[in-house]
Parts: sequence; C-alpha cells; structure tokens
Amino acid sequence: MMALKTMMKFLLMAMLSFVCECRYPKNGLLLPMNSWAIAKKGLCPEGGGDKNAGCRHWKKLGFCLPGQNYYQYVTKTCPASCELCQARPTPPPKPHVVKVNVYECLKAHNSKRTLHRARPLTWDSSLAREAQDWALDLATRKIMEHSPTNDDGENLYESSATSSKPATCEEAVEAW
Repeated sequence: MMALKTMMKFLLMAMLSFVCECRYPKNGLLLPMNSWAIAKKGLCPEGGGDKNAGCRHWKKLGFCLPGQNYYQYVTKTCPASCELCQARPTPPPKPHVVKVNVYECLKAHNSKRTLHRARPLTWDSSLAREAQDWALDLATRKIMEHSPTNDDGENLYESSATSSKPATCEEAVEAW
C-alpha cells in the first residue's frame, strides 16, 4: 500500500511538472495536447519560421487559436508568430570594405586641422591599405582597439545604422 501511495505521489508530481511547462492562451482556455506550446520553446528549424508577411496580423485576429478560421493554415505558415517556435535571429552582415571619397575625407580632416593651424594631410595609399586591413580585422573580431604596430597615429570610428547608407568621413571627423 505504501509503495502504491509513493507511486501515485510521483505520478501526480510528474503530471504537475508537465502541466506547468505548458502554455495557456491569454483567454485562459486549455489547449488540446497537440497544440500546446512549451514555455521553453526552441528555435524554429532552418527556414522554418514565418512564411508570410501577414503572420503578425493573423495572430492579432486570433487565427493562432484552435477552432478559429484558418487555424491549420496559419499555425503551419506562421509558427514563430503563433509562438510554436522562436524565430532564428538574423545574422549581422559580414564586414566589408566601403569605398570612400578620398577628396571628401581629406577635406573633412583638413577643415578641422585648419582651425588649429596644423598642416594639411595628404593621401598615402599604403597607409590607407594598412588602415583598411586593420579596420576589417577589428570588424571581424567585433572589438575596438588601436593597432599595436602603428606608430603613425590613428583615429578609430565605429558607427551602426539601420539603413544601408555607410557613415561618411565627415561624420567620423565630427565624432572625434
């Protein structure tokens, strides 16, 4: 009899643990077993996130809930929006060389140097190549530090933007 009570207690605890990991929709209804989303949801499989731009809208209309119009279609087409899995993050773009206007860069630097009566800079292609290599190295490693081998001096500038328009030399000089 004691073993049976212990076994029942274990089963009850196991069932409660299972129920606690399950998610309930906002309206409080218990979902059927096959449509429960686990609270610790995993990432959607590769290419397995939302497949339609209307997914967020359809979720707002309640189509992710069982018994609603288009439930089968929407949950298959919109697993991330319906919270059946977590959408994979978009990887950041790879570092790449951005072509700059040499004249504009020199003009931006020299306009500030003039304010301090410093001689104007001239373009040096070999220094520019070294700077470009160092900038790509920093971007690849996602760090910001001065070059340990550069005795010429350097100014570092980092920017992030939501548009595809790259930062300008003038913006970098203004930031310094």
